[in-house]
Amino acid sequence: MVKVDSLLSRKGHVLHSIAPDEPVLEAIRMMADHGIGAVLVLKDNELVGIVSERDYARKIVLMGRSSDETPVWQIMSSPVVTVSRSDTLDTCMRVMTDRRIRHLPVTDGGQVIGMLSIGDLVLLFGIVGCMLYLDVQLGLLTLSILPILFIVRLI
Repeated sequence: MVKVDSLLSRKGHVLHSIAPDEPVLEAIRMMADHGIGAVLVLKDNELVGIVSERDYARKIVLMGRSSDETPVWQIMSSPVVTVSRSDTLDTCMRVMTDRRIRHLPVTDGGQVIGMLSIGDLVLLFGIVGCMLYLDVQLGLLTLSILPILFIVRLI
């Protein structure tokens, strides 16, 4: 089974974070500038929340609040669901599906070392699925079929 650490080593460990007292508008700008859907909320290097486009849509736009006057802490999701670098990607997919979340911070020893999105996992499982299909067509079953079974289970 593929571990989180393996995907992070390919994806990288770039993290984008904001302080809880910063205005929501700054978090949205950061997401737009970096093409991401969520930002970690850190206070004194400790993960205290996560704010996503979904939080913005539901807690600012729909409620008619001002994004430049509302601090991030008022709309962030907390406590944050995390995974460790030794968890499997199957576990990550299960957690995201069960909790209906799209972003999973990865922690090691209490420190955030990366972030996985549902897009990262779908892309990886899609690549594995295509490779497995090609292997089966060539008569060479060299990859684990478990990721494919997991995708089929989700459909």
